[in-house]
Amino acid sequence: MKEIKIPVRHETGSFLVSELSGGTGEFVMRSEYGDVLCWNDGGYEMRLYNIPEEDTDKLTAHYDEDWRLSEVTLGDRLVYISYADDSEAWNAIREFAAAEGRRIADKVAAVEGKVGRVFVEYYKDWESFDFGVIVASEKELWKVAAAAEDEDCINMSGEFSHQNKICADNARFSVMFGCLPKGLTVGLMGMSIEIMTEAVRSACDRLDKSADFDFIAEAYD
Repeated sequence: MKEIKIPVRHETGSFLVSELSGGTGEFVMRSEYGDVLCWNDGGYEMRLYNIPEEDTDKLTAHYDEDWRLSEVTLGDRLVYISYADDSEAWNAIREFAAAEGRRIADKVAAVEGKVGRVFVEYYKDWESFDFGVIVASEKELWKVAAAAEDEDCINMSGEFSHQNKICADNARFSVMFGCLPKGLTVGLMGMSIEIMTEAVRSACDRLDKSADFDFIAEAYD
């Protein structure tokens, strides 16, 4: 196990953690099992996978204008975020969900051809978050209906190819949610799902829809 100690207060700027000196306070991460980055945040154990121990020397700590540790990143990957207060947390999640909603909606709207179904599917728990959209063409509906005994199968996202699933940045969402004060997590997950779902619903107005088109949003197990 390798411990990575990061000052919680330091002069403003971005610094490689391996080269940091000075500062006050201490936030400790651990590299375990070769590629698992862990830390304890308010009694909750956070784990990020596929971060080789040798890459932890490339972690970058970011300090805001108040000299407060605001983020830790590995390249473009967010691995930790600190919110100054509940209001900042709400704003950060809401703004990111809105931006992701617009991005996903634009991809949905760009789908060509006759569309039979648009499925929004999502999953959330204390350790992970997943949100994505499956756009099924009218031809895919016919194919699934012809091959199945249950006529309701055309309303089940699992019956359609997930190869071109349009996903949110679920890795970043998971970190942002995992670093929230625990009393905010459930509400902000629900808000994010609602924001992105409504963005996708609006994007359907720009599609060439089949006569029996339907928009279906639901959680999956």
